[in-house]
Amino acid sequence: MDEYSRYPQQSEQIIATIFTCRSIVRYNLTLNEPQKNDLLHDIDAALELLRSQLIIRGTTAEKNITAPECRIAAH
Repeated sequence: MDEYSRYPQQSEQIIATIFTCRSIVRYNLTLNEPQKNDLLHDIDAALELLRSQLIIRGTTAEKNITAPECRIAAH
């Protein structure tokens, strides 16, 4: 299987991770430690997939994409 044929599956994984994070924030859900670790692993994997797709397309994340600022206020 070549790199390009995996894009749909990788994109679905990224979308699923984003929806999971969105649901946790939206519904103020509490996670136990193993769930946190699993979610952090999924987030890291999604970021790595996005980074690799940018590099493959000849674009580096450092030049063209800046991370959004976190706007969560400390309580």
